[in-house]
Amino acid sequence: MKSILMTGCLLLAFIQSSWLQAEEHRIVLGGKNFTEQFLLARITSLILQERGFVVEEELNLSTIEIRQAILDQKIDLYWEYTGTAYSAIHRLSDPEVIADAEKLYTAVKGLDEERGLIWLDKASLNNTYSLVVPAKLAETHRLASISDLGVLAQIDSSLTMGADGVFIRRPDGLRQMLQHYGFSFGPGNIIELQGNRPAYSLLQRGRLQVGMAFATDPQIYAHDLVVLEDDLGFFPVYNPAPVIRREVLERHPELESLLNSLPGFLNDKEMIQLNYAVDIDNKSVDQVAREWLIGKGLISDTQSVSEMPEAG
Repeated sequence: MKSILMTGCLLLAFIQSSWLQAEEHRIVLGGKNFTEQFLLARITSLILQERGFVVEEELNLSTIEIRQAILDQKIDLYWEYTGTAYSAIHRLSDPEVIADAEKLYTAVKGLDEERGLIWLDKASLNNTYSLVVPAKLAETHRLASISDLGVLAQIDSSLTMGADGVFIRRPDGLRQMLQHYGFSFGPGNIIELQGNRPAYSLLQRGRLQVGMAFATDPQIYAHDLVVLEDDLGFFPVYNPAPVIRREVLERHPELESLLNSLPGFLNDKEMIQLNYAVDIDNKSVDQVAREWLIGKGLISDTQSVSEMPEAG
């Protein structure tokens, strides 16, 4: 009986020790609610798991939700965009800052450090807002920039634009952009969409002439659209970077070098290809993220982890 009790006690101690060790290496990773963020979250999750961390994923969050979650210590880490942090979170709009990637990164890094949030290295990819038009329309009217579009809009009051509600209402969004460029669309010619994806099919069918897009959206290339140059420099730079709670980084200082190994691989071309594989080729987020990491030599090809829900 005594040996049975001793065995039971040892087993309980082992279980408790294993649980404590797992908790010590547990990371709650946040992600926003679109394909690129699903990919960044899964890439991060896989590389963390490769290094022995237990990762819990909290995905499909809006910018407001994910920001509040990290401030409330409900998540430990997520990828944020410099332009989003500066304009939408901190409500700042200095034109000399928003157009300069380094000034913008330094500004948001300093602002968030005061709040216990540490910005690690940023990626060079710039997923900024863009206006897109069908290639045929661009060719017919010689549209290369947003200023060119403004000239056409004053001549042709029938031009119709589609954009999601967030872009229409946010501080660096549509209304402010139109003021910045000094033109407007005709009455009722701005259509609010649920997300930016519907714009692509509507543009293709001729229901819209102008659409809001993100610079790394693969649909731009799949649907033969032209990105208009932001020639007056309205939109901020949107470089993503891992943002982590200070106490988590102090507890696991090795996370800094581990997570900083990712941004150097993430440029516009790489991100467009990753997004294309999910949104156009209909591959799973997990497959795309895993193959990309293996291809870069960042994880082994024998790792076995649970699948993340697919984007879309």
